[in-house]
Amino acid sequence: MILRQIQDHAGGKTEETKTEARKVVARVAGLPLGIQAAIGLINESHLTLKQYNQKYTDGRTFLRAVERDHTSRPFDPYPQGLRETLNDTIKSLGGSTRRLLEIFSLLDPDHIQDRLWEAATENDTLRTFDYVKNATDYLPSLYNSGIVRNVDEVGQRLTSVRMHRLLQDCVRLFSSDDSFQQTFEHAVIMVDTAMGSTYFKTAHQTAPQQLREYLPHVQMLHDFYHAQLTEGRTHKIIPTMHFIRLLRKSAT
Repeated sequence: MILRQIQDHAGGKTEETKTEARKVVARVAGLPLGIQAAIGLINESHLTLKQYNQKYTDGRTFLRAVERDHTSRPFDPYPQGLRETLNDTIKSLGGSTRRLLEIFSLLDPDHIQDRLWEAATENDTLRTFDYVKNATDYLPSLYNSGIVRNVDEVGQRLTSVRMHRLLQDCVRLFSSDDSFQQTFEHAVIMVDTAMGSTYFKTAHQTAPQQLREYLPHVQMLHDFYHAQLTEGRTHKIIPTMHFIRLLRKSAT
């Protein structure tokens, strides 16, 4: 799809350009609308595939640059641009469902375990929030919004869902700054509670393996905290004691 539509100077059908094209596809997690938007951006920029991949190194950089016209194709035009489609998906969600999506956006998108929501109902701070008490009522709305059930659970003990990475990047990029302090704190408490309750309710020899299932979430929270310090957010996230405790628990 990419090699067929990009300009000749951007690269021929060599193994090197095929490798670069695969990087473009990986960055948008295989989303056809994302691939088409990338093609439009490549052609407008007059960059080679290699130069493009050096400039747009992650989903958020890409989403900031892409415009509605980049998905336009004379032979089969898309009715809407990539960023507009993702934003409309986010805006269509109600308050509690939107909060669930924001929590998802701070976690490892490949395996978001159901156990996280069960643990949240056991936490005194979180259990009173509507999106926790009635999570099972709101989760189905997300299954039509870039969230799907994991059906291939090879090596995974817990049932989980996954989130499309471009949707994750879009939520992070365009959600209001002032809402993310609480969202971040709730995500931290949720992961911390899941790790803690798993540890104390299982035999000591099996607990470390089960704790490791949540470590990708800790890494994502850690990376998000550091990234937002340099992204020009108006309201910087303050590292709370819950966050520090989670990092210390994960380090051990």
